[in-house]
Amino acid sequence: MSRDERKDKPRLGPEAEELSFIRKTGDEPEGKPRKQGIQSKHEKARGPGGRPRIHTHKISKASQEGLPAGWSRATLILRESHIEELKALAWQDRANLKDFMDRLLEEALRKRKDRAEALKGYRSSQTIKIKGGR
Repeated sequence: MSRDERKDKPRLGPEAEELSFIRKTGDEPEGKPRKQGIQSKHEKARGPGGRPRIHTHKISKASQEGLPAGWSRATLILRESHIEELKALAWQDRANLKDFMDRLLEEALRKRKDRAEALKGYRSSQTIKIKGGR
């Protein structure tokens, strides 16, 4: 069977007529169907769809983009066995990993006696000191 002969044959067989309603909808014009991901003029005029942004805090780092105030992204390198165990414990508590890790870190930090001293030392080491300046 040649390529031209295959083009002329219906692909779905005799049931194709019964399913013809699938191809034609009231929203699509006759001819080419609309491609997904391409917006019409009306959609562009309305702006991007989706949920309105609720976070209006000032973003000082790219790692804060799209997050509530007081939160930032960080990448940590951990042992795979620890990651699996943390995920299992979060699952057991029916919490997502972010919330579980937040609680876990909060508890660990609360137990530290030298927390304020360490934070003060770290912050002073991060400031830029100019020699010969006022």
